[in-house]
Amino acid sequence: MSDKIFVDTNILIYFYTKTEKEKLNVLEKLLEKPDLIISTQVLNELSNVLLKKFNKPTDDIAMLLKELSKWCFVYTIEMATIVHALSIIQRYKVSFFDGLMIAAALECGCSLMYSEDTHHGCLIEGSLRIINPFKLALS
Repeated sequence: MSDKIFVDTNILIYFYTKTEKEKLNVLEKLLEKPDLIISTQVLNELSNVLLKKFNKPTDDIAMLLKELSKWCFVYTIEMATIVHALSIIQRYKVSFFDGLMIAAALECGCSLMYSEDTHHGCLIEGSLRIINPFKLALS
């Protein structure tokens, strides 16, 4: 059985906008893995960036979200996740939105979280390792 991997929004933005070719090559290999997980927060953030920064049509974004939800498990953020995030924020000194993603990843039983923004190499609650896949590719 493979590790469950939570994917941060920034990773998907590179994948879907194809703005940085060298990062796209790394992502194509990483995102082939089974057991990829995202949250409703990731869908919201991705939609917002594609709308505002890349001026993608809403119909295209809706189609992309449907495709993504077939490819990844989508975890729904609940009240308990928000409360869990608050304890993570306090303990690990991360932003609210990073804490919310980390809480979702932990609740899904993920052992890895791919993120370019959050503390590379950090082990959260003894079970979730945050990895910047672009740092790994450069090693």
